[in-house]
Amino acid sequence: MLIVNKEHHELLIAYYKQRLESMPEGFFGMHRGKPAVYVIRKPDDPSVNRKHRLCFLIDSNDGIIYSKLIRESTELRSKLDYLTTLWKTTYICNPRDITFPLKRKEQRGLTKERYFQSKEMQNPILTNGKTIEYNGRELRSKNELIVCTNLDAWGYEYKVEIDLSPNHFTQLYPDATFYAPELEKPIAVETDGALDEPDYMDKSEKRKFNYLNNGFVEFKDIVFFRITDKSQFDSQRFKDLIRAAILCNLDDIIFPD
Repeated sequence: MLIVNKEHHELLIAYYKQRLESMPEGFFGMHRGKPAVYVIRKPDDPSVNRKHRLCFLIDSNDGIIYSKLIRESTELRSKLDYLTTLWKTTYICNPRDITFPLKRKEQRGLTKERYFQSKEMQNPILTNGKTIEYNGRELRSKNELIVCTNLDAWGYEYKVEIDLSPNHFTQLYPDATFYAPELEKPIAVETDGALDEPDYMDKSEKRKFNYLNNGFVEFKDIVFFRITDKSQFDSQRFKDLIRAAILCNLDDIIFPD
């Protein structure tokens, strides 16, 4: 989990609180010798509590549904507890009450609506069969793979090679586009390697120009990760770029006083 600064920390706490408010909570146990899931809170049913809890065998239809939800809410609770404990040991004030959807000074070009409506792996350019399979995706390069593994490690959902092309003449398929829910903002990532070779540098500059010329703002909508030596991927530098993008997007958010 990336925590960039105090404001970002507040947003993460507020986001996980909101998620938990909309989800059931419970635990796993046994019922008459069989594995079961117990529900002790349902947002739409205030009569459910620790004393009046629901119980479903995990292999029943309801049990399958609630098992998935309880695992998810338990994971979210663990993240929220970590963030809250870290806050208390770092700051003397309480985090502000931030509500979603967030208020923004302006809406950038790459919106969450466009992200969620986009399909993955839309790039029609052939790769001569040289793809890398990763988590059900066909990735086009080793650098793309490293981008995805980093995003996985930070807990961000993402899509690879979505279509951001403005027309048939300008094709834009970022290597990966991740969604930061605490910002309510997707951010695209383009990686370019072997920039010590003039042809690769020219292609990289043209691609960047096409993004910026079509309304995408660097560090707000997209980051460009450039690698001089095609054999070297600096994960720390990539992390610094993502942190910078988060910081830039924090500037667009209107926080409560």
